Amino acid sequence: MTTTAASTSAGPQRYQDRYAARPEAARQGRRDIASVLDNWGLPHLIEVAEQIVTELVANAVEHTGAATIGISVTRTGEEAVRIVVTDTSRTAPTPAAPSGDAENGRGLLLVDALAHDWGSEPVHGGKRVWAELRGGGLLFLAPDGESPLTTNQLTEEPCPLQSSPSALAPSAPRTP
Repeated sequence: MTTTAASTSAGPQRYQDRYAARPEAARQGRRDIASVLDNWGLPHLIEVAEQIVTELVANAVEHTGAATIGISVTRTGEEAVRIVVTDTSRTAPTPAAPSGDAENGRGLLLVDALAHDWGSEPVHGGKRVWAELRGGGLLFLAPDGESPLTTNQLTEEPCPLQSSPSALAPSAPRTP
């Protein structure tokens, strides 16, 4: 595990590690990312970050044939992080259009809904798939599809808000 501390000369806080490309890498990555986010005082990002790590790692393990994958998280702002999963495939991920009863194929659609932004880019020896999270959380839309909810209508619990409703619309991966 490699972690750097925040300071003006050292750059942003960052955690990175490599994992064997096996299904248990998702569990290990979730555990490590959760620990880092908690240490950085960002526990409110843990649940979404864990889900994103799970989906991106599962895609890398299932679709690339890589022997190892990299997982990193970089603090990009006071309440913002960028999660990156790297692998040795140069094939860009594309969201599927699964049928209603399909058991697979929704991972990138979920990443698109949970992340403020996401995309992929080729790098030397493969690609990186990234997702950005911001402390505001998700925007939940009311049944009219336009106005944001401030509470969950089932539980009356407050709903966290995200700065952009576009996070809920499926889209192709973006490049920086």
